[in-house]
Amino acid sequence: MKKVLDKITKMNKEELTFWLTYLLLSSFGVIYTAQKGIHLGWKFLIVLEIIIIGILVGLYYLIRRWINNNVPLHKIYLVVAIVLGAFYIFAFPPAQLPDEQEDYARTLELSQFGFITPMQDLTAGKSFPVNIHTIYESKTYGDLLKNANLKLEGKKRFYPYANKSLYNFVCYIPQAIGVGIGNLLGLPILFHIYLGKIFNYALFVTLVYLSIKYIPTKKFLVFFTSLLPICIQEGASLAPDSMTIATSVALVSFVVWSRSVAEPFTKKHYISLACLSIALSLCKIVYLPLCFLIFLIPKERFASLKNKKLYCTILTLVVICLNLFWLKFSSRYLTAFYGQSNSTEQLQYVLSNPIRYVLILFTTLDVYIWSYLEQMVGHSLGKFVVGTSYIMTLFALYYIVNLIKEKKLNEKDYFNLFEKIFTGVMILGTIGLTFTSLYLQWTAVGAYAVDGIQGRYFIPLLLPIATIFMTKGEDDKKHNLLSFAIVQNVLALVAVITTFI
Repeated sequence: MKKVLDKITKMNKEELTFWLTYLLLSSFGVIYTAQKGIHLGWKFLIVLEIIIIGILVGLYYLIRRWINNNVPLHKIYLVVAIVLGAFYIFAFPPAQLPDEQEDYARTLELSQFGFITPMQDLTAGKSFPVNIHTIYESKTYGDLLKNANLKLEGKKRFYPYANKSLYNFVCYIPQAIGVGIGNLLGLPILFHIYLGKIFNYALFVTLVYLSIKYIPTKKFLVFFTSLLPICIQEGASLAPDSMTIATSVALVSFVVWSRSVAEPFTKKHYISLACLSIALSLCKIVYLPLCFLIFLIPKERFASLKNKKLYCTILTLVVICLNLFWLKFSSRYLTAFYGQSNSTEQLQYVLSNPIRYVLILFTTLDVYIWSYLEQMVGHSLGKFVVGTSYIMTLFALYYIVNLIKEKKLNEKDYFNLFEKIFTGVMILGTIGLTFTSLYLQWTAVGAYAVDGIQGRYFIPLLLPIATIFMTKGEDDKKHNLLSFAIVQNVLALVAVITTFI
């Protein structure tokens, strides 16, 4: 006991804070596990508690080892993301993720080289074997095991998925590769789904890994936000949000990185910048304003101001034209969702009542802002049926705010005042397009609030907001953040497993 007390008294402030935070999180983890699993019986509860304690103890030694060996943050992310992602891929039954049946249908269509969804009786969709419907009726792990051998064969039925046909096929390419491989090998449908998730998550992790590696500052913000339970859930699913989040992080990181190097771009850099800009805008047109951040890249990277203007202007025009073309083509899919909205009538209402529409936006934010923040960090997972720890939600929001506004003293800002204002305008433009898009497509005509907005839509804006506060200089090490990022996912996975077991 005396040795322990002596060791504690010799600890510096950083080590003591780390220990206290870790012990608090570990204790809370055990209590949370008990609370979530008590209805499943004492035997199961004991097993869960042993698992949670084992993971937390192993986590402690792993983090301490990483800290002592000065392991780069991007390598830590890679290990953590792969391990946690594997659990998320298999923890959610396919039917328990938002719109995943429609995502699978769209992915399967693309894997069969169907880039454009056909129309049938004024509805976009296609006929597939009814076994798909049986798989997506599985609500628990037991149901899933019963249907695990079903293959893509037998009687067919028509599946409508107009809401996913609106998305450009680009954001379904990695999922389609996985599903296509499963289909080519004649594997059961469940394996199609898992392979699609694996390929989608692989791209997500790759882009985030490279972002953390090359962005000169705010590495911990990218690390932490990418490990939010909602981010891993979307990344390890068939949803197009995976590519949207990853490409937005990669594009902004690329812009910031360009301001910290001296050498001009090579052909590889030009191609990467073009691919990221085009992919992000085609994933969701509402994020098109973020693509204009390429104008913040210094002229020295292009060898001359003339080259910069030429490249950025051409790329911007290409991005805009591609989106206008797709928007015009996909407008036939803008049918009324759930019979609530009529896009044409809604647009006329907005144009004829602009002041009222602005008030509608402020009303929506006033009513739902806290819900958006909760959803953004993953307080409700799956189809909003998995409730995670509220304490973890508050801590996560606290960490995000501090990571965003953190500035190094006596260091220069990365962006000048004009560039910060420009970035702010692009952020506001993205928010405005997001709300307007959902108001036109999803909300009843003349409604007093926008329906369909979800917190995860704002995740791509976190890093752009942080650029406004960004200063030069390396990030300070944040040992507590590493522990918290993993602990919150362990607790989230406990909540998922106890919901669907």
